[in-house]
Amino acid sequence: MTDQVKPFDKPAEQPNATGDQHNEKLDLDSDKLQGGPVMQRSCTDCICCLIFVAFVVGMAATAAYGFAKGNPKLLLTGWDADGNGCGYSNITKDYPYLYWPAPNLNINTSSTDPGDYIAVFKYSACVKECPSGDNTTAVLCIQPKTFTTDQPSKFRACEYYPAGTSYNYRFRYETQLVIGKYCLPSSEALADEAVKQFNDNFYEKYDVDKFSQYIADLYKAWYVMAISVGVAFFTAIVYLLILRCFAGVLIWVSIAGILAAIGGGGYWAYQTRLQYEITDPNYKYLQYGAYALWGICGAFAVIVLLCCSRIRLAVAVMKVTSSFIYRTPLILLLPVFFFFLVLAWLIVWTFLAVYIMSVGEIKAREAPFQFATTVVWSDQTRYIFLYHLFGGLWVNAFLIGCFQFIVAAACATWYFSHTSDTAGKGSICIGIKWILIYHLGSIAFGSFIIAVVQFIRIIFEYYRQKIQAANKNNPVVKFMLCYTSYLLACLERCIKFITKNAYIQIALTSKNFCRSAWNAFLLILKNAFRFGAVTSVGGIFMLLGRLFIICLTVVIAYLQMTKWPKVVENTSSPYFPCIVSGIIGYLIGAIFMSIFSFAADTILQCFLLDEELGAQGKGRPPGNRPPLMNDFIAKATGKSGCCG
Repeated sequence: MTDQVKPFDKPAEQPNATGDQHNEKLDLDSDKLQGGPVMQRSCTDCICCLIFVAFVVGMAATAAYGFAKGNPKLLLTGWDADGNGCGYSNITKDYPYLYWPAPNLNINTSSTDPGDYIAVFKYSACVKECPSGDNTTAVLCIQPKTFTTDQPSKFRACEYYPAGTSYNYRFRYETQLVIGKYCLPSSEALADEAVKQFNDNFYEKYDVDKFSQYIADLYKAWYVMAISVGVAFFTAIVYLLILRCFAGVLIWVSIAGILAAIGGGGYWAYQTRLQYEITDPNYKYLQYGAYALWGICGAFAVIVLLCCSRIRLAVAVMKVTSSFIYRTPLILLLPVFFFFLVLAWLIVWTFLAVYIMSVGEIKAREAPFQFATTVVWSDQTRYIFLYHLFGGLWVNAFLIGCFQFIVAAACATWYFSHTSDTAGKGSICIGIKWILIYHLGSIAFGSFIIAVVQFIRIIFEYYRQKIQAANKNNPVVKFMLCYTSYLLACLERCIKFITKNAYIQIALTSKNFCRSAWNAFLLILKNAFRFGAVTSVGGIFMLLGRLFIICLTVVIAYLQMTKWPKVVENTSSPYFPCIVSGIIGYLIGAIFMSIFSFAADTILQCFLLDEELGAQGKGRPPGNRPPLMNDFIAKATGKSGCCG
């Protein structure tokens, strides 16, 4: 062997270092790829870029349509018992607020039937201002005719007489204005059990003020949340360092743990069967269960032995990925930036969607919540909203695609920039530059395909709900709908998998999306077992990483919430802040693991490209790749056997 590593010098038709076969030839420009990612780039999928820009301009037109014809305030319109919109119809234009004079109509305070309490929503009236609890003042309203037709002896001038108007006792309670439209009981009025139940039912419908105490605890423990953010970031960095040093130990210990758990479960079942008589069915169930678990354990052990070299490749990829993130710390800011970018887009999209949704004829909902508003759309509004929905999905997928491409470009340049004298150097700037100048169209193309599949899923789920409602007792229809939903979900995952690998190929080869997707597909097909091993091992690391970050963040938050006197005195419960700390840990763990996961996919493709170049007789010197990968290659060629 001269200056090239042996596994990269074999003919293309021979098995590679981990046993997979090379049967198809990839569309690679070997000469251009000698130094790693192609630097002399050209624009790809320009037409798709123009279509994407035109579509976004079209979304601006849909926003203008919503602004011109919509009014989100109308979505909060309350409706009185006669179906008049408060402040909306000519009759009630001067009476914009909705008030329920009889929250305890015909209700015994000991009633446990929710229907009794919900039924009172029917008796609502539009008022000029929210009434007070003073029954000496008049309620300024227009009394609905329903009051006098349904309960002629109990209503007069929008006031409720529990014993009848002849007794002249009026029931009144203090109200307050909520979300600018509804007059609901104030805190003083909640002493009455029926009023309280009425109030709870309303808030349950609208999800308003449901977690007020929890939010107060969160506000008072804000410094615990801030510390949780720091703890989660620190824990994630520590985990990456652990992976860099002990990835092999972790994976083999995990595999041994899985084998021990399955085998131990079989042993437990086999011993537990002795507690039953031989004639007892449980005896045979436990015995056969033990045999099945032992069989699974044996099969898993055989698979591990057969895939030993592929598992070692996966471990090497994880180690190299950890080294990349450690050497390129700025990459950790990328998911944070894109998280807020996607969040900002979702806020803008939702804001515009509300305006579009409010275009149409408003009317009262169906009973028992006939006091709330629904909108009847015209066909034009419906198509515009669907356009806006698809645009939201497309832009969201586009932003995620940009993030993935930038990571791929930084990771690929780092991998191939190693020399015998210098360590690799990765930069997020080069990925941003390549996107803006060359590959906006390719990212738009890939994100379009993802958006189409997601759009189909949303439309299917909409009709699925309607079909299930019309065929509640038909198991065949239910099965077919669930099966179709599952197939669509699988299709979306496959499309996302191919697309993200296509982005990596674009970063490496500067080819258009279709050629890159085809190269990615062939690469996956030729190295299916290796991709499977890396995905499986990566999945174990991702799971362990998230659990490690979440658990440590929650434990430290709980200790603060229960041991820090200042926090204990000012909060009612430690649990909701701890839950939020867990969510913080999950999000930060997801951010770190998303970088790790995608970088690992890129490292694997860089390794496979390195191998392809070697198979074509254009291998690269061993010093021109990460040292940890060279260690794997040396072990793969210096040993024999299943683990050689």
